[in-house]
Amino acid sequence: NCYGLVIMIILYINDECAKGCSFCFIPDGVKAKSREMSVENIEKLIDKLDLKHVQIQGGEPTQHSKFLNILQLLAIKGVTFNMLSNILFSDRICNELISYIHLGVCTNISPNAAELDKNQKQFKLWKKNYLKLHEAFGNNASTMSLMWTIPKDLRKNNKLNCLEYIEWLRSEIPENFKSLRIGLDLCGTYIINNRKIGR
Repeated sequence: NCYGLVIMIILYINDECAKGCSFCFIPDGVKAKSREMSVENIEKLIDKLDLKHVQIQGGEPTQHSKFLNILQLLAIKGVTFNMLSNILFSDRICNELISYIHLGVCTNISPNAAELDKNQKQFKLWKKNYLKLHEAFGNNASTMSLMWTIPKDLRKNNKLNCLEYIEWLRSEIPENFKSLRIGLDLCGTYIINNRKIGR
């Protein structure tokens, strides 16, 4: 907010998410609900607040039943957006997002890279979508940041070593990400001390 003008808001457009990360702070009962922000309410917010940019979050925003309608609305209204997503979506959703990247409507996507090593089928889809989105952003691909949250059972489970996980991710997608956003599990307190992660 600058001098009474709203520059950007975060739209939590739905609750539902099928990924099931162990660290998720949203209660299971909420994640299972199909509550959604209506396209009409989003349009009212855009008009009332004269929005020029929004951040889209969920749940998993692409699981909103009217997700493509929301993208169309944003384009019509001249509103750009960035989005947090697990990017485990269909080719149709991916191709639509790419078209909005090319139009300059989608300015950034932050893919959730957490716990992909637990499900190879998910990782295969995630990698395919990540590389397609990365290519679509072209010279602006450096704005794509990988999000990885340290799970709460890190100290109990030796298989979940954050440094090894990051190296694994880099070996799977060499030189194809420029920034890594590491989150500590909001459900507990963790300290990373005297450990070098690298560049």
